[in-house]
This record gives sequence, structure tokens and C-alpha cells, in this order.
Amino acid sequence: MLRWISQSSAADVPSIGPRTAAQLPRLQIIHLLALTAIFSLVMAMSMGLARFLGHADEIRELSGGMSTLVIMDGLSTSVCVTVGIFGLVWRKRGIAFPSQPGHWVALYLTLNFASTYLGIVRTLVRRDVLGFEWVSWLGMPMSLVFRCLALALWVFAYRNESAQIWKWGWAAMALRSIFSVARSLLYLGAALINWFLEVFWYRHVNWQPDYLLNSLFGPSSGLWMLLLTNYACVAFLIAATTSDFRHDRRRHWSHWLVLIPLFISTLVQIPYYHWMLKEYF
Repeated sequence: MLRWISQSSAADVPSIGPRTAAQLPRLQIIHLLALTAIFSLVMAMSMGLARFLGHADEIRELSGGMSTLVIMDGLSTSVCVTVGIFGLVWRKRGIAFPSQPGHWVALYLTLNFASTYLGIVRTLVRRDVLGFEWVSWLGMPMSLVFRCLALALWVFAYRNESAQIWKWGWAAMALRSIFSVARSLLYLGAALINWFLEVFWYRHVNWQPDYLLNSLFGPSSGLWMLLLTNYACVAFLIAATTSDFRHDRRRHWSHWLVLIPLFISTLVQIPYYHWMLKEYF
């Protein structure tokens, strides 16, 4: 099985556009060293940010389960960033990237990581420097841009994927991104309505779509959506991997390096979301 995972031939790498379908490199010590360095950086950023926000006591009191959750999430993110960086280097050398399903997942999660941390940095800007309105307004276009990029990524993934089961997965992610873009546009429209009413009618309404969504679906709807998404992700990864084995599709080590931590991270989040629903709702 390990030999099946580690092997990669030029025939396994689909030719996408004008790129050269050269063989992807074997796993080397430099890849593991880079992963270790990036994992250390990601965890340092996460812990440093938590301390900056005043959660130092919560960090010290993390239970074994929560520690596993945080570490696996950081490892999954670090793997994706590492594969994304090396993928750009491979692409510059004429090697086909992204050419494996795991590559598209790595690019998406790297994009999501960048979007999340840029959003956090934006909120850390002193409000008396830019003002609350400007800090809030900067976040809406940034969020919309990242979600549009994610949508474009899944469209490209769908068009360049040959395995039918992975195409279904990319189509589902593209549909999810469409809803995310629509949600961003809804928030932007709500902010414009608030600004218009305040400037021209001198009325501060502060209408937020979250209030409407919570009134329609309940305050726990967000957690239920996350829980169902995790169940769907676990089921899809099992089905897609089983299909790859059945059809003898050999995948590169970078594909497995992305999917295995992602699968474990998603799996350990499921009992956490169940606990959150039981504890607070």
C-alpha cells in the first residue's frame, strides 16, 4: 500500500493547458524540514494571537482533546501551505501543478488561511487610527475577493479533473463558494443600506444579515452547518479514496500529505461540535 501511495508516473499527472507533464519529485528531507518550520510558524502565530487577545489562561487550561484539535488543525494548515509553496516552485520548473486532487485542496486551504489571518490583522488595527467604520468596510471587499478566488479555483479544479467522483466534489465546493459569495454580497448590501440611512435619513439602523438568518434558522444554525459539512467532508474523502484504489489511480505523496491530516482534523472536530451544541444550545 505504501508503495502504491509513493509511486508517481508521468501518466498519472494529467496535462493541463500548455504545461509540461513532468514527473513530480519524490519526497525529500527538505520537504519535511520546510513542513516543520512552517508548522512551528503557524502554531506560534496561533498561540501568539490567542495571548494577544487575552486568552492566555484558556491556552494553559487546554484539555487533551482540545490540544489535539488545535494541533491537527495547525498541522493540516501547515501541510497545505508547504505543498502550495513547493507547488509554485515545481510549476516554475515546468512540472504540472496543480495536477492532483490534494493540490487543489492545498491551494484552497492556503487561500483560506491567508484570508482568515488578514481578517484578524484587520481587526487588530487600532480603531482610533482608522476609525471603526473604515476597519469594518475594509473587511467586506477583502472577504468578497477571497471568496471569488475560491470559486474560480474550484471551477478550474472541476474543468481539469478526470476522475468523476472528484469532479462531483469540486462541483459541490464551487456551489458552496457561490453561496459564500452571495453571503458576502448580502453583507455588503446591508452595510450600504445602513450607511445610506445614516447619512441621508440620519437614522442609525445597524441592520445585520446575521439577525435575519438566526431568526429564520435559529442561533445554532451555524454550528449545525459546520457539523454537517464535516460529516460530508469525511464521507467524501473516504468515497473518493476508495474510488482511487478501485480504479488504480496512483497519487503523489503531496496528495496524501494534504488529505491525511485534513481527514484527521475534520474527524476530530465532529465530537467538538457535538459538545458545543449540547453545551450551549
